[in-house]
Amino acid sequence: VLTGQADMTLNASVDVWREAEKKKGQYGVGKTPSLASHTAHINNERKPFNDPKVRRAIFLAVSRQNIHKAYQDQEPIAVGRWMAASSPFSPPMEDILKLPGYRADKTADVAEAKRLLTEAGYPNGFGPIELVSATAPWAADIMAPAYVEELKSKLNITSKIRLVERGLLPEQYKNGTFDILVETQFSGAIADPTPMWNAFMKCKASQNFSRYCNPQFDRLLEDIGKETDAARRRQLMNRALDMMDEDAPFIITGFTEHSAVWQAYVKGLAIDKRIHSEWGHFDTVWLDK
Repeated sequence: VLTGQADMTLNASVDVWREAEKKKGQYGVGKTPSLASHTAHINNERKPFNDPKVRRAIFLAVSRQNIHKAYQDQEPIAVGRWMAASSPFSPPMEDILKLPGYRADKTADVAEAKRLLTEAGYPNGFGPIELVSATAPWAADIMAPAYVEELKSKLNITSKIRLVERGLLPEQYKNGTFDILVETQFSGAIADPTPMWNAFMKCKASQNFSRYCNPQFDRLLEDIGKETDAARRRQLMNRALDMMDEDAPFIITGFTEHSAVWQAYVKGLAIDKRIHSEWGHFDTVWLDK
């Protein structure tokens, strides 16, 4: 787009987007929230991660903000509470950022995390654990080391990183050959999060890569699916959010944004009107040139 070879892109790199933003008369720029996220899947079947206290400790101690800062030149990424903040069912961001685990000030969170680890029998931390990452530079050089640092500095959980070609990661998910796997596997096709929850967190579901299983949560999912009253449905979803925060099946690093860049003569995109990005759809645009 910057060299005139293309009229637009819906997902530019951070560097390209920043360069285009400096030349607003020549280019248009915008960002739309994505329904996809970066994740650290925790193998719930492996010790000590089969103990919810250990998973909750990690959930509390890891600073999403620190990881986002490390990742800021790769892709826009923002906090989300088990769903993209653009979902109409999401709590307001200002409320999310006050909650344990999500807030920037980690003082109380780390203290509680250490207490939980002590109760679980790990007062001095543990490790080394196996942290699996794709060989792609954004994962191997940034995201995985950021998690290693967070776990070591906050909880004295040490890690060994094992790199795997990204195309082979499905085998790792299928076989459960990891302690923690850093990747991008938690996303939905629509703003309602329940299809995503059913796929990723229901017992033995097709994409339940963390092998989380809580029959109480499954029953709650069924109740949400049958409920037609909007207010009651939101109450049930809020119960589900609280339950997932407590059980911490895995860690959502953050939900991404897509960075659109287009030539000034491209009209009709209305990027600023979009609630979230969506692939596989048609738009009517025109070229004013």
